[in-house]
Amino acid sequence: MDDLLELLMTPRVRPAPPEVIRSFVELLSLPRPSHGEAREIFDEEFSLSERAFLAERKRGLKKSDLNIDLTAPANIVAVVAEKLGSHPKMASYLDVCKNVGRHQGQKWLKPLNLKVLENWLVERGQELELWEMAKLCSFAEIARFAHELQYDGELVSSLRKHPLYRFVDKLGLSAEHWGKKPLQWDELVKFHRLLMSFEVGLPGFEVTYDYTMIHHHPRGWSEFTGERQTCAEDPKTKPWLDGDIGLIISFEGEHVMTIGVAPSAAGLLVNQIQLLRKRGNRWLYKLPKPYFEHMLERLLVACEAQGIDMHLVKGESLRDQIKSLYEKLPFDDETGERIRRTYNQRFASLSRSRSTTTVSGHKYRRLVRRK
Repeated sequence: MDDLLELLMTPRVRPAPPEVIRSFVELLSLPRPSHGEAREIFDEEFSLSERAFLAERKRGLKKSDLNIDLTAPANIVAVVAEKLGSHPKMASYLDVCKNVGRHQGQKWLKPLNLKVLENWLVERGQELELWEMAKLCSFAEIARFAHELQYDGELVSSLRKHPLYRFVDKLGLSAEHWGKKPLQWDELVKFHRLLMSFEVGLPGFEVTYDYTMIHHHPRGWSEFTGERQTCAEDPKTKPWLDGDIGLIISFEGEHVMTIGVAPSAAGLLVNQIQLLRKRGNRWLYKLPKPYFEHMLERLLVACEAQGIDMHLVKGESLRDQIKSLYEKLPFDDETGERIRRTYNQRFASLSRSRSTTTVSGHKYRRLVRRK
C-alpha cells in the first residue's frame, strides 16, 4: 500500500519534446496516437510545428504552400474506391472500423466488390479522416472528393485544419457567398491557377495569400497576415479583406498593399485594392503607372490565361457597402467620395463594359483591354 501511495504521490515526469520537429503539413496527414506518452509527444510536436509554421507566415501563405496541381479525375469516387479497396490492409480496416459491409448489407472483400465501397463512399464518405486517405490518395484527389461530398463530417473537419485545403475550400465558398452559384471542380482549379500565376511583375515585390479569419464569412480580418489582438489596447495589424481571398503585396519583405478578390460564377470580382499606409509609400515609384491600374492589369493577365472574366466593383456600390459596415463608426462624405472616385477612375489601358453585373447586391463592370 505504501508503494502504491508513493507512486501516486510522485509527480509525473513530462515526456521530453521530440528532437526533430516534422513539418506542420506532414503532421496534419498523420493519425494522432490514441493515448499515453506517444500521444503527449505527438501533441507537443504538433504544437511546436504549428507555431513555427505560423511564425513564418506573418504575411500570409506562401506560393510554395499552395502551388500544387489540383487536377483530379471526374469519376473521383470510383478512383478513391479503387485506391482504398485495392489495398488489402486498408480494405480490411474499412470493413472492420467503418463497417462498410454492414452498412451496405453485403460482403465485399472476398471476392472484392469495389462497387459496394463506392456506394458507401457516396453515402458515408464524410466519416473518413484525412490521415486515412492520405496514405493512398493524392491531395488533389482528397480535395476533390471532399468538395463533392453531400455532407460535412470527420473528413471535412480534419481538412479544415489544413491551410492548403482551407484555401481551396475558400475558393468554392466564395462562389456561394458571391452569387450563390457553386463552382464545378474544373472551374475551381482554374481560379486556383489564376491566383497562383498572379505576379506584380517587378523585382522586389512578392505576392502571398490569405483568407478571412472566420471561414464562412465573405469578408473580414485576415487569418495569417499581421498579429491577432489579445486585448483592446493591442494595435490592429491584421488587414481587412473585402472578399474571401486576400492577395498580400509586399515590397522588400514589408506588407504594402492588400487586394481583396472573390472567385464567383460570374468571374473574378475585384472588391479592394488598398494601400496599407496613406503616406511614406516610396516604393510606388518602382511602378510604371499608378498602382491601381498596374494591379488590375496584372490581374487581367492572370484572368485571360484561364479564360475568366474580371469585374471591378463600382465606386458607389463599394462606398455604400463600406458605409453599411461603419454603422456605429464615423464615415464622412469626403471618405465616401474618395472611394467612389478611386474605383470609378478612368484607366489608360483598360476599359469598362457598358453593362452592369450585380452579384449579391453589389454592382460590377467587366474590365477589358482598351482598344
